[in-house]
Amino acid sequence: MIIINKGSGNCNNLMMVRMIKGNRRGGENIMIFWQFLMWLLVGLGIVIGVVSFYASQIEVKAIEAEILSERIAGCLIDSKGVFNLKYFSDSGKYELLNDCGLSRGILDESGYFYIIANLTLVSDINSVGNTENWKPLKSFSIGNKDLLFQCDVKRKGMEAQKFGDCTQRSLYGFYGGEDSKGNNVKGGSEEGREGAIVQLFVGSNNRGA
Repeated sequence: MIIINKGSGNCNNLMMVRMIKGNRRGGENIMIFWQFLMWLLVGLGIVIGVVSFYASQIEVKAIEAEILSERIAGCLIDSKGVFNLKYFSDSGKYELLNDCGLSRGILDESGYFYIIANLTLVSDINSVGNTENWKPLKSFSIGNKDLLFQCDVKRKGMEAQKFGDCTQRSLYGFYGGEDSKGNNVKGGSEEGREGAIVQLFVGSNNRGA
C-alpha cells in the first residue's frame, strides 16, 4: 500500500514561497543600499569638484598677480638701477605696458586687473618719519580700482571667494628728474645720488575661461 502525504507537500510549497519572498526583500534592500551609495558618491564628487574649482581659481589669481608684479618691476628700473620716470604719467603708463609686452585691452579695460605704482624720494620719507604720511612724488594707475577694496577686505580675514588676489612690494632704486622742490636730480648709482622707493601694488581677479 502506498500512502501519499498531501499535507507535507503543501507545507514544503509554503516554505518555498516564503523563502522566495524573503530573497526578494533581501535583494530589494541590497539594491536600495547600492543606490544610496551611488548617489552619495555622486554628491561627494560634485562637492569635491566645486571646492577644487574655487580653490584653483584662488591659486591662479594669486600666482597671476605675483607674475605680473615681477614683470612690471623689471620694466620700471633700468640696468643702472634708475627708475624710468617716463612711465609715471597718463600716457607713459601705456608705454610701460607696450615695453613690457603686456596687453592694454586686458589689463586696463577688462576690469579684472589693477596696477598702481607710487614713487617717493628717500629724503622725503626721512623728513616725514611716518610711513602713513608718505606722499608720492610721482604715480600711475591702470585698471579697475575696486580691486584695492577687494584685497583690503580679504586682508582683514573676511571670506570673499569672488574677490581678487593682490600682491604688494617695495622697489628700491635711484631717481633722475625733478625732486619735490623742483630741483633737478640726476639718477645713477654714484655716491650722493638721490635714492627712491616705488611701492607697487598689483591685483588680479581674472576668472579665466
